Amino acid sequence: MNIFVVEDEHWALKEMEALLKEYEPEHKIYAFENGEDAFEHVKKVKPDLIITDITMPRMNGLELIEKITEIDRSIKTIILTVHDTFNYAKTGIQLGVMDYLLKPVKKQALFEVTDKAIADIEKDQKLKREKEKWTINQLLFSSMEEASESAEINQKEYVFLYLLIGNWQTNTEKDHFLSELNLKNIMHKLGLPLDHFWVVHIDSRRKVMLLPKNDHLNIEHEFLPKLYEYLCAEGQVHMCYLNKEPQIELKDAFESAHKALTREKLFGKSTFINAKKESTPDKDLRSIWDIVRFLELSIEKGESARIKSYIEQLIQQLRKIVPTQKQLQDFIVDMNYAILFKLRQKKTMALEIDPINQNIDHLNHMVTFSELEKWLHTYFYQLAETFSPKDVAPKHLIPKVKRWVEQDYAKNITFLEFSDAHHVSLSYLSREFKAQTGMTFVEYLTEVRIKKAIELFEAGKERTVEVGELVGYHDPKHFRTVFKKVTNYTPKEYKQKRVKWKE
Repeated sequence: MNIFVVEDEHWALKEMEALLKEYEPEHKIYAFENGEDAFEHVKKVKPDLIITDITMPRMNGLELIEKITEIDRSIKTIILTVHDTFNYAKTGIQLGVMDYLLKPVKKQALFEVTDKAIADIEKDQKLKREKEKWTINQLLFSSMEEASESAEINQKEYVFLYLLIGNWQTNTEKDHFLSELNLKNIMHKLGLPLDHFWVVHIDSRRKVMLLPKNDHLNIEHEFLPKLYEYLCAEGQVHMCYLNKEPQIELKDAFESAHKALTREKLFGKSTFINAKKESTPDKDLRSIWDIVRFLELSIEKGESARIKSYIEQLIQQLRKIVPTQKQLQDFIVDMNYAILFKLRQKKTMALEIDPINQNIDHLNHMVTFSELEKWLHTYFYQLAETFSPKDVAPKHLIPKVKRWVEQDYAKNITFLEFSDAHHVSLSYLSREFKAQTGMTFVEYLTEVRIKKAIELFEAGKERTVEVGELVGYHDPKHFRTVFKKVTNYTPKEYKQKRVKWKE
């Protein structure tokens, strides 16, 4: 905080200034030899605490305090005096003086009074900021009529910043990089010369920041790009801003920012949005519709490998184009309707799968194109199983075998069980599996199980017997043997090395 010291005796002022250096750099000390100079400087720098002598020429201490309180009653004051009299104390109380020190000022007394004043000011400032933050939060969702007592805050001029981490319904850690503490640390690192700003919590993924306008800093063109770059280094973030003029209510500013972010937010990539700019035109997706036509044919024939390939191509094109999430959502719904329409024309069977448009909200949980790819794989494989003929060629069953293993690895599954269920020769299916994966069914099952066991150890599971049972090995000795064969370590050795690796 800013501390003004006002004393007309030169050496007394120098002595106090030297003593108060103890409070730097956390607090900044300003020294003045008369009340007029101190009062003039208030126009440039707002003090939080003023320690002033009473008896001074031209403008005495009490006159200085009276003028200061007319400007801002939150500024606290301590008076220095040789007059230990009731009249001065009475006048000081009327002016809101916190305390007084008798001259000559003793070092210990100065520190005790200053420490108490700083603690009281910090407490008052904290309560004030909490009240202001609560008021701002209410104003984001309330009109002036509903909160008329907050008109002063509502009518101020700010740079209004709306931040979203990941996506609208992404699961986020409690202390992610949009926490208030982290944002304040970033502001400090970037050297933002603002006395204060507000960070308002909307939910675990969204924050609103209000940055008071500063005539000496171009916040929009200088500071915000730096802040955006800094946040992008931490993770995927979407930033939308606008200049909130005095006549614009906070509620209206929030609605404008939310609409702009909903409209312009990219999928799979961070976004920097000026809410006042015109909407970005939709991207050209015609090249992707050619892939969709081939995807529809593969779904009809139940060609799992081709379905996987076309979904990968589709995702690859979307990565290059980077559509807005709104356009992507519309595209996925339209694509699904187009595929279902073609399949229903060719088939007479009823649809036994939930249409994707009923689950499109899942898109709001995703952050990356890899997550989208996995989701589309699951949906279109299920669709293919519903529509495709039952006598699928063995070569097209291999992706289904892999999905079956990855889903039921903890059970006592065999390749014979799968071949019987699909009326396919076990030897033929085994040859096809080896040709497509480069390993036998047992080798693939073992690889999946040991990979899952490692994930469980990494997640904190310590009991080897329990981990073995969770991945399908009910004989602890056999599990230890297989684990060492695959990883070159016994489970015990792996856990010990994992601790060393983390250190």
